[in-house]
Amino acid sequence: MAGHPIFAAIYDRALAACERDGLRDLRAELLASARGETLEIGAGTGHNLEHYPDSVARLVLAEPDPHMAKRLRPHAAEARGDAVEVIEAPAESLPFDDESFDTVVSTLVLCTVESPARAANEAHRVLRPDGRLLLIEHVRSPTAPVSPPGRIGLSARGVGSLEAAIPTATPRRSSPKPALTCGRSQTAACRRQRS
Repeated sequence: MAGHPIFAAIYDRALAACERDGLRDLRAELLASARGETLEIGAGTGHNLEHYPDSVARLVLAEPDPHMAKRLRPHAAEARGDAVEVIEAPAESLPFDDESFDTVVSTLVLCTVESPARAANEAHRVLRPDGRLLLIEHVRSPTAPVSPPGRIGLSARGVGSLEAAIPTATPRRSSPKPALTCGRSQTAACRRQRS
């Protein structure tokens, strides 16, 4: 069994202070717009589970690490019963047909995958044309400016394309509302709203 057993064992304790200091609230705000058939990539131990609204008809949690998935399964069953499925799959290679989901969720995942661009492309691939990609990430884009120099911040976005998903560093000019939801066909509008 591959994976990271020690990381899985300490993950919840390591994240506890961040959750208390606002990450939990950011998750709740972001996930309020999840709907329909929803896929969460890199589900970890299930920190998002309590925040999914009733508008989520089906929830699939993808977690590649078997040790994290082992901890996730009982949390998922307790929170959602039979309306949730846990699969062991990496974000860069999702075992789903194109346009399978109404919502794809990624929270603090892109820093852990080998290829953030491939993971974002996969999320985009499995989204339906009017789907939503909901993100909380803290990775730096190789092209987006950050302010102050070198500082990386959390970003909560609902976006529709790879170009809009990857620049998640703190923008120079911040929006008063952290969540932005755009359909897949509105890529140019997303970029205009963020610039």
